[in-house]
Amino acid sequence: MRRLYVHLGPLFFLWISHLSIQAQESFICQGDFYLAITDGAAFTTVYTVGIESDSGTVAFQPLNLTTTGKDLNAMGFRSVDNFIYGVDSGSLDVYRVGKDGIAQTVSELYSDPYLQYVAGDITPDGRYLVVIGTSSFHDEVVGFIDLDSPTYEYTEIWLEGPDVRSADVAFDPIDGTLYGFDGINHRLVTYDIQTGLIKADYPPTDQSLLMGGLFFDAFGKLFGYGLVPGENVQQAFYSIDKETGAVKLETVGPPASRNDGCSCPYTLGLQLSVEKIEALPCTTIPIKFEIANSTGITQNNLRLEQVFPESFIIKNIDSPIEGVLTGGGPNANFFTLESLSIPIGLHELIVEVELTGEASGTYAFQAELSGLPGTLGYVLLSDNPKTLVKMDSTIVKVGELVLDYSRINTQICSPEGLALDPGVPGATYLWDDGSTEPTYNVTSAGTYAVTISTDCQTIETSIQVDGVGFEVDLGPNRQIEIGDAVNIEATVSSSPDGSSFSWSSSLGGVSCTSCTELSESPRTDTWYYLTVTDPDGCAVKDSVLVEVINEQNVFFPTAFSPNGDGINDQFFIHSKQAAEVVSLQIFDRWGNLIFRSKNTATNDPVYGWDGRSRGRELDDGVFFYLARLRFLDEQEVDYQGELVLLH
Repeated sequence: MRRLYVHLGPLFFLWISHLSIQAQESFICQGDFYLAITDGAAFTTVYTVGIESDSGTVAFQPLNLTTTGKDLNAMGFRSVDNFIYGVDSGSLDVYRVGKDGIAQTVSELYSDPYLQYVAGDITPDGRYLVVIGTSSFHDEVVGFIDLDSPTYEYTEIWLEGPDVRSADVAFDPIDGTLYGFDGINHRLVTYDIQTGLIKADYPPTDQSLLMGGLFFDAFGKLFGYGLVPGENVQQAFYSIDKETGAVKLETVGPPASRNDGCSCPYTLGLQLSVEKIEALPCTTIPIKFEIANSTGITQNNLRLEQVFPESFIIKNIDSPIEGVLTGGGPNANFFTLESLSIPIGLHELIVEVELTGEASGTYAFQAELSGLPGTLGYVLLSDNPKTLVKMDSTIVKVGELVLDYSRINTQICSPEGLALDPGVPGATYLWDDGSTEPTYNVTSAGTYAVTISTDCQTIETSIQVDGVGFEVDLGPNRQIEIGDAVNIEATVSSSPDGSSFSWSSSLGGVSCTSCTELSESPRTDTWYYLTVTDPDGCAVKDSVLVEVINEQNVFFPTAFSPNGDGINDQFFIHSKQAAEVVSLQIFDRWGNLIFRSKNTATNDPVYGWDGRSRGRELDDGVFFYLARLRFLDEQEVDYQGELVLLH
């Protein structure tokens, strides 16, 4: 149920705030990442986050050499006016930050006083600053600050689902999903802001991670700034896979113990990439232009220009984007597309380029997209997606036709064989059996000849393929009684030093994944698998089946004599393998319950019947039993029968 908190402050306060806000200068939205870092005095400085081109590490550039004067958190970038909004963690003031890095209060947040607000972002339409209200243990509410309301009206709904606690959240500019990174279980989560439902469908990471800042780019790629694995400091820059939840450490930067992040993904993005940066003269390579429009509207009348090096000749342009070719194109080294109309979403343009015989060396080039609105910076340069550096050139290295044997896998590691891949882009191949495929499958050791050609170069060479250098044997299949343990020891012939062991089973886990031998007590038939990998990455596998004999072999005595002679004085249940006696009940011939026991064990007279009822010895006669047993494989079986009591 949504709760409503409305601030009806004095009109004079609103008028004064309005005047002061007008003096702020807005940002230009070009996909920048922003990080607010709070020092020990609870004052925050806002930085842009970038990657140094020479070192590849994160660099912070302050918007202002002084602090904002606030303790800022729950930040989001608003595409409607290009300002950052957030909440002061102490006073709960709602603030706005401009390009000068100064925070100005616009309202107060009237909410539950026991909640903290450290995670936030602005909805893709720019209407609401969405904040997550968190108690000491987990996220409890999602709050909505209406930025279109003169009073910044606040409403909230309760969150439902697993206990999570995200230090920051961010909206995906592509589909509007709100993502967070749960610091309790160290995994990616999503929040449904319509229902309040939290979904934690992603697996936990293998690291104790906390993400103080989350950032999206215009292409919907998610990044985070958080803890360094194994340390208690936030200075690691991560990429996060939205499909799998996998977290990859990309680089490191300055410490940021108390931080919050936001980005401006509601813009145009332009990426320029090649599949492989190495190429040969007299070959044709595809060059991919990717354009993202996350502004929320179709962008019209744009101009895309690309000038390649003189030895790069355009052969074809495949563009799904509406536009007019006004310059260059096929048979030229440049092109100009004008009157471009770019709808919302991701778009791909492919340009096939032929490298002439004169091409040699390392080439850097960059495309330019112009005609953008002033709020988006008018002009956008392309970015190389293979690096983290923003708006850097795309690189192609053109060299002579030389086969780099160190990059070719030449060891057969499996019965399926090996795909020989010389990896020479744009070349043609002729193998010694007449095959012209770029890869060649071999199943045995030997020497394989190949001729590799371009229009202006040819080399004839051979590749030596070696067989696997060691074998793994887990021995014959085994049989054990249920409850017994089995030791599985691997025989590895000629295994190189530094080889690693990896065990698994058909049931999933094992007691030790990296041991040289395994001791297990399976309750059902189970396959065990071992993979031994040498330092060169060649892996050899073997498996063994452990069959489990599960004969229950339960015995109920038909008579007993509780006369104190030490022989057959107790009626109790016997079994070949220990089992749990869920319940045992004894009845007389009239159906009266005279003895009962629960959750005991077989083969133990202590838990049996001594022929008494309520402390009184019973007369000789015929009695009846009902018993339920639970065996090691968790199967439960009911038994019934007669027994004779004889003193």
